[in-house]
Amino acid sequence: MADWRFYGREPELERLGQLLQLEDGPGQRRFGTYRVIGRRGVGKTELLGEVARRSGSGIPFVICELPPPGTAGDACSRLTDAAENSGASALLDGVKERRPHVTDAMRFGDVVGHLIDRGATVVLDEFQHAQPLGLVSPLKLVIDRFTGIGGRKPPGKLVLTGSHQQQILRMFRSDMPLHGRIDDSLRLRQWPVRTVLEMAAEHGLLRHPGRLLTLWTAYGGIPRSWERFVTRPNYASDARLRDFDASFWNDSPSAGLDGLASPDATRRLLDEDSEVTWRLAFLDAELRLLDEASERFDGRAYVELAPDLRPVVLRLGRSPARGMRTADLAAEIRPGGARELGYDLLTLRNHLEIVIDVGEFLGRHKSGIRWRIDDMNSLFQLRVFRELFEGNGDAEGNPPDPERALARLETLEGETLERFAAAWLRDQPGTRWSRHGAWRAGLADIDVMAETGEGDGARLLLGGCKRDP
Repeated sequence: MADWRFYGREPELERLGQLLQLEDGPGQRRFGTYRVIGRRGVGKTELLGEVARRSGSGIPFVICELPPPGTAGDACSRLTDAAENSGASALLDGVKERRPHVTDAMRFGDVVGHLIDRGATVVLDEFQHAQPLGLVSPLKLVIDRFTGIGGRKPPGKLVLTGSHQQQILRMFRSDMPLHGRIDDSLRLRQWPVRTVLEMAAEHGLLRHPGRLLTLWTAYGGIPRSWERFVTRPNYASDARLRDFDASFWNDSPSAGLDGLASPDATRRLLDEDSEVTWRLAFLDAELRLLDEASERFDGRAYVELAPDLRPVVLRLGRSPARGMRTADLAAEIRPGGARELGYDLLTLRNHLEIVIDVGEFLGRHKSGIRWRIDDMNSLFQLRVFRELFEGNGDAEGNPPDPERALARLETLEGETLERFAAAWLRDQPGTRWSRHGAWRAGLADIDVMAETGEGDGARLLLGGCKRDP
């Protein structure tokens, strides 16, 4: 099997190279502050690391992950360690010695400014921790010192990134210290289908189209999820993909779906020739990993969701594929607060890209806009593992059943196969795409969603039938 490597992202790499002026000479680079945002696991840190690896200009990159408040170690120690690990320790020579009256936060600002002044690109990851750590004001002073009228314009750069998009964006509002202090931003989205297919081809996943659909249903375009599946010893190797060893998944009987299976499910789990074996074992392993990595979408571990947004997403996760109207959603979870709910839905759509608004094929229906979950990973967790998140059983008190989880997965895969086809078609050159469909003369019963060619030579690629075929 091929080694894991960096996949896709060529437009983003080019854009970051331009922002960071990686091709400019030493005397041409000027200080700038940039923000890279995107949901958890989408590959922000990997992208910045790849920019550093590809840079042939010798510009030092110092990538420092800020510690969560209350944990061991301080931000300044992490920053100096990051400089040493990146081979930029020489840039620390001459940094101001610690003075008794200087706080750790002020010292952090001194080191950041010193590295930037000497030409380094300083990346502060998990920047949402900067505010509770007291680092915002020292960083504001650094930015203002290098951008003020008449001030020095050093060659270094400052890049701010992190997984909690809402907290980071809030730090740049008009009433916050960092307002107006970003020169440009880059939003990183999930992999497009073509990148998923490129990666899947290298790792032998295309040999198993059914399993690839299962993985796409669970992961969508989240690079970290695919990397974990391909590289973790207890997920996949060539042997695991071809001949599944069921006993491997039973190393921790107290976790996952073990002990919940019916006798029939257990017999199927031990049937190594069955595709169901692989799927049940994948569900079991995925649930264990979600618990282990604290990534269960139960409102606790999805820390990038503000408290007001969690019940909205959890409720939409139980809605049918056609979604829910704003008014119906408000009546259930926020009576009398439809206006505020509308703002929350726009946040979930525009900033976090978890939901989309959908209408009828021929336009918005008079009954109102409907909303549904659009993020594959969220759909997978909420639809397939729903009852495990909501009380370890159903309304009759029966324990969670892996057979039921498998049935939900199969239902969801039908929906995600359509999304896969639509996403693939959108990427094809010469294809015209209409998300909700468009009427075409001569095709009275078909809402055209994707077509290629012109005039009499136009060819329908994907459409929806309004009537019983």
